[in-house]
Amino acid sequence: MNDKLGTFPNCTIATVIMALAVTCGAPGCGPGMGKGDSLAEKGDLAGAAQVYRAIYDKKPTNRVALIKLGRTLYLSNMKRKADGEKVSGADWKETFDLLDRGKKVEPVPPEVDPIRDFELADSAFEAGKALTAEGKSADAAKLLDAAKANGRTGAQIEEALYRARLENGDKDGAVEAALEAIAENSDEGALFREAALVAFDRGMMPECHHLMLASEGLAPSGIKFKTHKQIKSLVSRSYFYLTTGL
Repeated sequence: MNDKLGTFPNCTIATVIMALAVTCGAPGCGPGMGKGDSLAEKGDLAGAAQVYRAIYDKKPTNRVALIKLGRTLYLSNMKRKADGEKVSGADWKETFDLLDRGKKVEPVPPEVDPIRDFELADSAFEAGKALTAEGKSADAAKLLDAAKANGRTGAQIEEALYRARLENGDKDGAVEAALEAIAENSDEGALFREAALVAFDRGMMPECHHLMLASEGLAPSGIKFKTHKQIKSLVSRSYFYLTTGL
């Protein structure tokens, strides 16, 4: 999976909403569930989620309500985001937590589709980004790690992990994420320059060298950051360590 938002194979969000509205007579599909399905079919995701939540809160063992609530919140959050609305870290984290619980359901009730890895990855990624912006870096780092564990790849998640780990005081982990971002073809030269200085402070000279070269290739610092002599000295010192180990 790359940095693009996950999509159901050969489906649009509209068809996924339709899939929520399955008429059934199986256990767990009572009149209340049918009301939620009807609202989802009409595109009222907020209303549908409210119905599913009431059923799930009343009976947390209701596997159908759990999966439908998690998926409906996921679709609702995605729509809110597409409409330009800011979705909070708490909203995304709740969605991930519900989807994670739903993923572990065995057996999956026949009237609902299993939770997909990309739904978990997307919700964890969005939660991590939002929580970082809200200054909750410790929770953010955990959610971003969960996104990777569920298949999220690409430059954006490594960049997000760098920021979350750095804010959380995990400087070595931040450097590791910056190096992964280089491998994922990130174009964030300023991030690599900052990470190079973090690596330098940590005595990670080979990493400093690699990050500094990447940053200079993408965004030459010129007089705005350090003089050419200072940059040359920094790179030369890291290169000396890289080649000699001294």
